Parts: sequence; structure tokens; C-alpha cells
Amino acid sequence: MKPPYTTSAVVGTQRYKAVAELALRILGRPATAGEIVDCILQHKELSQQIAGRTPHKTIQARLSTDIRKNGSQSRFYRYAPATFGLRELAEGGAYDRSYRRIYIGRDRRREVDQTPVMCALKEDMNLRLHNKIMPSDVVPMRYWRSLRRDFFPKGKVDRTKYLEIQLFIVIRHKNSVICYMPTEFDEKYKETANFYSVGISGSIKEDDIDLFDQSGVGFENANVREISNFFYFLPNELGKSIEKISYLGVVSDQISPERHAQIGIVSQVSIKDEFALSNSILGITNLEWRGLQRIPNSFDHMDAWSKYTFRLLHEQLLSEDV
Repeated sequence: MKPPYTTSAVVGTQRYKAVAELALRILGRPATAGEIVDCILQHKELSQQIAGRTPHKTIQARLSTDIRKNGSQSRFYRYAPATFGLRELAEGGAYDRSYRRIYIGRDRRREVDQTPVMCALKEDMNLRLHNKIMPSDVVPMRYWRSLRRDFFPKGKVDRTKYLEIQLFIVIRHKNSVICYMPTEFDEKYKETANFYSVGISGSIKEDDIDLFDQSGVGFENANVREISNFFYFLPNELGKSIEKISYLGVVSDQISPERHAQIGIVSQVSIKDEFALSNSILGITNLEWRGLQRIPNSFDHMDAWSKYTFRLLHEQLLSEDV
């Protein structure tokens, strides 16, 4: 089959993205980076546009960067790990319904990012760090204003002396919260296998100004930034819907392998609209809304911080109904 498009005018860094787009049009479905390269090599005009020993890695890197940089404006979307589709074909209905799903995977940039993260000496914290959540009336915001804070690159934190301090952001609409569900890929490569989360983990950066002052502006800005980074693929839908950002307290689990060297500052982001995570155009594979009304029979399928946070949210909901 002769490709219906030409690449003769494509040069420079756009070349790999251009031939990948043509290959995806020929295939008519989302495809892995390897499948995209196989398709390119089957067509002489396209194969002349790529080079190197590992063109599939180059294709994957180019498309991943484009998706991260341009979000909902990217020509591409991630359907599964290392598997990409064309937004135009998905949103236009050319793809089968089963292919019109966005996959949210591990943020590899965050994992390897050596930007300094906020830490505190364990001996300075004066908190009984056990496996629990300490609400805001126990650990008020002013606690963080008085605490000495240091910043280290992730790979250089002395875990025996310091705890990394993260944001743990709950997105709530009325009586429901967004849950991140693990995928088969997560179960293979993450310590949090088989667990789902009711919060989004976010970083606190050295240039976050007045994060804990009484105005709350810095705290709100940090939350909005981390939410925007997580939902980069949405066209500003979530940011416009935010009604209120609240500090809920501190969560800790000193036993779990994925959280023992961290402590979470829990925030609740209330939004006015429950935006669709699954729709007829382009839904999301592994996010869902979950109600707070009923407490689960077991917390075995929640990650370490989620089980304590969910209990607090459930108790607050019951008190609101009284």
C-alpha cells in the first residue's frame, strides 16, 4: 500500500513526528512505537526519513515529549504504555470506540528529575509519625510555617535523617473523589501494585513562595500547578472548575515500602463540575469517580496514604450530614 501523504518537505526535529503520524494514519489504530517503525520500514518513502539503530526509541521519545509539552493540543495521545494514537482520528470517530481512551502512566520525568524537593529532619518534626492521618486541628498550617525546611535533589536525600514532604491532593466534587486505578503496567513496575489512590502526589519546590503563609495563596498555587501537570491532557477543563482548596492535615505511613521515607501534606481541591472521565470522544483509561458515602469492607486495595485519607473524608462527610 502506498502512503497517501508525502514527507518530502519535512526536515529537522519534526521529521520523526511527521512520519509517525503518517504511519498511524496508514495503520488506522493506535500502535506501539515498534509497530509504527515496522510500518514506516514497509514504505520506502517513509523509511528514508528515519535512521539510527533504535528508531523506535526515538519515535517514542518524540511523541511522549510532544504529548507532555502540548497536552490536549498535541496531535498524539497515549493509549497504553509506549502506544500512541492520533487525536484527530479518535475525536473524529475514525477509531473504534475501544481505542478512544487516554492512558495515564508513570511520570518518568518526575522519577528522574533532580530538582530539589522539600525535606525536614525527623527529629525537628515533633510529630508522632505512625500509620495515620493527623487532621488540620491537630497539625495546623502554622506548624509548617515554624518548621525548618531543607531542599535536596531526590537522589541525595539522607533517608535515615530526613523525610521528603509531598503534597497529597484529593480532587472532590460533592460526595465523590477521583481515584487513580493501577494498570497492568503499574503492577509490573511499581511497588504500589494492585493499589488505587484517592490522591495525586505532588512536589513542593524551592521556588514555591510563601507556601504556608496566612493568605494561602502560595499553597493554592502549588496545588493548581501540580494538578495541571497531572491533567496536562485536558484543555484547561479542571482549572476553570476549582471552587476551593483546603488544607486537611498530614498523612504518614512508616511501614509501607513506597511511603516510609515521606510525609504527605493533604489538600482537598473542591470542583464545581464533575468532568467526564469517560465519554464518547476521548475518555481516560485508569481514572474514575468514587463515592465517599460508603466505607469499603477492606482497605487492602488502597495505597498507604489513601486508606487514612479516605477514612477522614468519610468521617467529615458523615459529620456534614448530621
